[in-house]
Amino acid sequence: MQKAYFYRQGWVLPQTKDAEKALLRNDVEAITAVRFYELSEEVFEGLWEKGLFKSVNKALGTMLDEFEEETINPEHIPLLKKTVVRFKRRTKLGSMENEGVTELISFCESAIKSNFPLFVVL
Repeated sequence: MQKAYFYRQGWVLPQTKDAEKALLRNDVEAITAVRFYELSEEVFEGLWEKGLFKSVNKALGTMLDEFEEETINPEHIPLLKKTVVRFKRRTKLGSMENEGVTELISFCESAIKSNFPLFVVL
């Protein structure tokens, strides 16, 4: 099944090579070994309005928006982390928005260590 069937809005990080392959094929199952953080609609809207996705798109040349899924390859994750950390420092965030951004930074750190891509499903 497609990623969006299991993962509505949020960050998805494979935990194994098999999970990475399944995500890249867009053929996942409920048992696919991933770490997932779900963004509520409210948090997504807040981060959208405050410019997180615009900042990431500008830095990485991606098209993150409410209709797109993106795969951030391992070589681009350090730049993603740097962009998100800078956004967090410069932006007044509500507690739930802060949690979502903090989780994205944590996902970046795990992706860097594991050398897995990070999947963004919006």
